[in-house]
Amino acid sequence: MRKILALAVTALCLVRPCPAGPETGDEKNQVRAWLQGLKATDVAVRRQAAQALVRHCTALNAGAAEAVPALTAALHDPDGAVRALAADALGEIGPDAQAALPALLALLEDRDADVRGRAAFALGGVGAEEPKAIPALGRLLHDRDDDVRLNAVSALAEIGGKEVAPLLTAALKDSAPGVRLNAAAGLGEIGPDAKDAVPALLALLKDETEGVRGQAVVALGEIAAEPLTVVPALLGLLRDEHAGVRGDAARALGLFGRAARAAVPAVTALLHDPDEPVRVQAAEGLWRIEGKSEVVLPVLTGALRHEDALVRGDAAHVLGLIGPGARAYVPQLLPLLNDPDHGVRLQTAETLWRLDPAHRNVLPSLEAGLKHQDTLVRLEAVRILEDMGTRAAAAAPALRAALHDRHPEVRHRAAEALKKIEQP
Repeated sequence: MRKILALAVTALCLVRPCPAGPETGDEKNQVRAWLQGLKATDVAVRRQAAQALVRHCTALNAGAAEAVPALTAALHDPDGAVRALAADALGEIGPDAQAALPALLALLEDRDADVRGRAAFALGGVGAEEPKAIPALGRLLHDRDDDVRLNAVSALAEIGGKEVAPLLTAALKDSAPGVRLNAAAGLGEIGPDAKDAVPALLALLKDETEGVRGQAVVALGEIAAEPLTVVPALLGLLRDEHAGVRGDAARALGLFGRAARAAVPAVTALLHDPDEPVRVQAAEGLWRIEGKSEVVLPVLTGALRHEDALVRGDAAHVLGLIGPGARAYVPQLLPLLNDPDHGVRLQTAETLWRLDPAHRNVLPSLEAGLKHQDTLVRLEAVRILEDMGTRAAAAAPALRAALHDRHPEVRHRAAEALKKIEQP
């Protein structure tokens, strides 16, 4: 529930919410009409058709094969807006749009900066296996347009892997804060293979932009850099003027476990920070360092009633980390199964499972998540069920239904989850 990369592409993400159920005949006909619209002589009609295809998620499953040729042709449209929207749609289709890779790569040199940026971002979803994608995106890190560089970094972060790390490390010195932030986030996702970036990330702890400092903190924790170098630097940020940085530092220190023992007094002091989200993050960091629940439980249970869904979800998450030692707090968690935020509901179900594996409310909540209209919610529900293994056996019928989900990743993950749940 925590990490959201700042992207220049408006209203676009690589996994877009879309219904779980099967596509109707009317919807298929509508998609075909939009594909025809891409060939209209009227540019306004082509733009409307392209916009509709970006919004529509049917191209993410069997309909993708039908959509890719027309969308690839639209990458050559004389109108820049149509080219950009076609790139958006192909990015949403993802790996099923491999046939469009040569055209997308060519668009990285488009005269229109918006088109270059949108094509770059699309490559993050389509071109993970294309050997030319990484060097081509790397060249865009020198583009004169801030948004183009931002989308290139975001695409590289999405592709990930050790080969990408040097490019993201170089981007930590970019003049645009969004580029630096996304580069740091991408390096954190790569993890220990990005250890060569530690000196540059340490330098970012003094960045003038709060979000960049906070993301550098998170990345250093995820990379699991050398504690003797990183822990002292993070200790200083526990006094940062910005609450988000203080909280990120406390949580990141927790990732070093006992190696961050020197931070215990300062992190303990943050349990009384005026900002409640910081108190929750300090509770997580302190639990990971010391493994003592009695000091942090009052902070966490109070935060379950916070007005911010992210804070409620984080508090539930940390209670789950504590595990059976927090079982006495199950009654305080139960109301969150009906929380207005779907992320909080799923996190609460996972925490209940960790506290009380046989609790009768866990599986119904996760089965409801499998039917949610948001793809990301369905993926998270599948992940939790997969983690539960054979304890989720009663949810097997719901997972088998998810094998027919519109989104290919949901179908794939559901199949993997069933293997674990139904193993002999």
